[in-house]
Amino acid sequence: MRLTISAPRNNCKLHEDAGDIVLVAGGIGITPLLCMGRRLQQLGRPFEFLVFARSRKSASFVAEVEALGAPVLWHFDTEQGGPPVLKALLAARPAQHGTYYRACGPGVMLDSFEKLCAEFGYTNYQRAHRALHRG
Repeated sequence: MRLTISAPRNNCKLHEDAGDIVLVAGGIGITPLLCMGRRLQQLGRPFEFLVFARSRKSASFVAEVEALGAPVLWHFDTEQGGPPVLKALLAARPAQHGTYYRACGPGVMLDSFEKLCAEFGYTNYQRAHRALHRG
């Protein structure tokens, strides 16, 4: 069977020239953000990871994220007694000139991320396309 496909496109573009970069990953959303972290490491650019998972055992790419040497805040629901308080975590990382926020994860987390960024006046933010998170 012959299939027609589109040309490759990048709906998950990394802004390599941003000032501070905060990567927010929920669950398997770590996958594209890990690639971004690797690229930022190659460029010598500073960045920070916020990584959320239900448990340490279910978290993906823990060793790979740690190997990047960037600051990482790990939140495991089973160890913290519930999901992360995204509002407090984003508020603790206020936008400076050129700060860029990037999130990838479950739809409910992305909805909250987008709402909070708008509420805080963070103008440089982007979320992943929902198609990345359908099971």
